[in-house]
Amino acid sequence: KSAGMKGPVEILLTSNHAKSPIPTVYSEQPITIDTSIFGLGAPNPNAPGGVNTLTIRPDTGANVILQINSTGTEPYGIRINKVSNVIIDGSNNGTSSRNLTITPMGPFGNYGVWISGGGYGVGGSAITKPAKRNVVKNINVQSSADTLYYASHFFGIYMIGRSDISNAPKDSFNVVRNCNIYKFGEAGIMSKNEAGLLIENNEIHDMRQVLTLTSIIGIKDSSGTPDAVIRGNKIYDLTHTLNGGLVVGIENYSGSNSRAQIYNNAIYNISSLASGASSNQTRGIFGSNAGNTDDKYYYNSVFLTGQNGSTSISNGNHSSAIEDRKSTRLNSSHRT
Repeated sequence: KSAGMKGPVEILLTSNHAKSPIPTVYSEQPITIDTSIFGLGAPNPNAPGGVNTLTIRPDTGANVILQINSTGTEPYGIRINKVSNVIIDGSNNGTSSRNLTITPMGPFGNYGVWISGGGYGVGGSAITKPAKRNVVKNINVQSSADTLYYASHFFGIYMIGRSDISNAPKDSFNVVRNCNIYKFGEAGIMSKNEAGLLIENNEIHDMRQVLTLTSIIGIKDSSGTPDAVIRGNKIYDLTHTLNGGLVVGIENYSGSNSRAQIYNNAIYNISSLASGASSNQTRGIFGSNAGNTDDKYYYNSVFLTGQNGSTSISNGNHSSAIEDRKSTRLNSSHRT
């Protein structure tokens, strides 16, 4: 349904237990925020930041769980689609508290939060409008991979722009901050074709892969994501139980002119547990693209335990430029 905005708008999620830690659980259909909201992002000299913003947050003192009944055509909890200046803030008091949980349900609950602008639509439909300056912060999120035996193509927060339209505007300056992402599937945070992305102060944890060889990755900065800043994140308790399974804390696959800044992250208790003829691989921070250039890895703390092939900070045997300094690494890996 179309709607109009003449100024900044807040949508408050209420609770049946005001100012109580007891959460109110809502069963909802997938939530889509798109270009049907006229005026979103329009210049407004009287608005903070000079543009109209749409903010979704719990009401003061409210604790809210959104259980989303995802479908094959809407495989997500919340989607920010082809629009900019949307803020999802899970705090009910304007701090860094996390008082909103987003959980897509069932076999189609692929994405907790999906940001796509200038990005792919369901079925590959063409989209040319970028998503810029959107902020997701202070939420708890998981995909429905927790209830399944496989993790392939399930993500906590999923951001993907489009690269196959000539001169298509690129998604840019989106932010993921202070989110608690768990039991997420293939990657806690996944980004592709996003410029100037900021991923900071998130906790990504508790994913165990038991069925397929799909990698488990805390944060994946995939192709076409120049100038990403990934800092202050905690990634822990990720486990793969199959031979050949790959577990990665942070993967940087951006490519040419990547210029990633990855610093002050803590990565621990991530491991491939299986033993056998097939080498198991664990990577703390992994520069996996041969074309990566001018990346900076600073002040990260990485502690690994696992089977053969574990590496704290790896550039994948590529010749790309990387500057790595003052990171703390401790490997406790072994062969069986």
